[in-house]
Amino acid sequence: MIKRSYLFVISLLSLAIFLSSCSINQEYEPVPTLKITGAYSGCGIGAFLHDGLPSAESITSYENLISRNVASVMWFLDFVQPFPTSACDAVHDHNSIPMITWEPWRWGFPADTSYSLDHIISGDCDSYITTFANAAKSWGKPLFLRFAHEMNGNWYPWTGYSNGSNEAAAEKYKTAWKRIYSTFESVGANNVTWVWCPMNYGYTTEAWNNHEKYYPGDNYVDWVAFDGYANSDKASETATSDAVYIGIYATLISTIFSNKPIMIGETARGTVDATNKPLWITDAFYKIKNNYPKIKLYVWFNMNKESGWRVDTSPDSLNAFKAAMTDEAYYLSKIH
Repeated sequence: MIKRSYLFVISLLSLAIFLSSCSINQEYEPVPTLKITGAYSGCGIGAFLHDGLPSAESITSYENLISRNVASVMWFLDFVQPFPTSACDAVHDHNSIPMITWEPWRWGFPADTSYSLDHIISGDCDSYITTFANAAKSWGKPLFLRFAHEMNGNWYPWTGYSNGSNEAAAEKYKTAWKRIYSTFESVGANNVTWVWCPMNYGYTTEAWNNHEKYYPGDNYVDWVAFDGYANSDKASETATSDAVYIGIYATLISTIFSNKPIMIGETARGTVDATNKPLWITDAFYKIKNNYPKIKLYVWFNMNKESGWRVDTSPDSLNAFKAAMTDEAYYLSKIH
């Protein structure tokens, strides 16, 4: 009996050693994450190119203009449109990451409240949101989703201003965000990287409209971001970008946001004072690298709208932009 027990123990030890050896020698391929983590050195090059869906032609045209490839292409989508599979394919096939700015309204019909925060919270939009989430999952490749941006302004129906101008308005925004996020989680759309993006200034400085009041929480957000433009008379008096970036950046690196990667969701320099635009561009990209190292991606709004936002509103502006982008070690054409 003793001999049998001894042999049994020896057999177990031999099996354990064999299994351990297999574990050590077996090579496993790491599973790549579909989330864009921001765990890299430098800052990605991003662009919004024009109204409507991006195309291979519009991306190539912009890249030829700035003499660099782009890491991400952003565009806007309202709550009437389906998931833009073809546009995402065009961006992905160009080795760039799609970024959808998803706006809960119907373009051109501001009085239509069918897609309001209240309707999202009540479940009236669940069918559309679930269909969109399943389509994003089926597409299956990494993308940014920037939902209901600039919520601290007063120019969109999902802002705090449009929903009561009080603490309850900010809570309503967060509740709607969480419902949509949870829908994507429930269908397994883990290729979506969620971007929360206020404006760099609030339309009012009242406490209820502070940026952090709208923050859904770390469990519901992957990147934090901000939009910031230089075109006001005040901003035009100087060639420094600090007036646009420094205040909101200080907020986003605070402990409230738990060290999330930071993105500039939209930025550009207008032409109220066109002579300062090249200097502003040079300063902005110098500061992003040297003063704002947690900014891991920027998106240049390359369309003349309220002002001359394009990089090439003058030869000097374009040359300043191209000169900044020659720093290929920091300004990146690939981030995932």
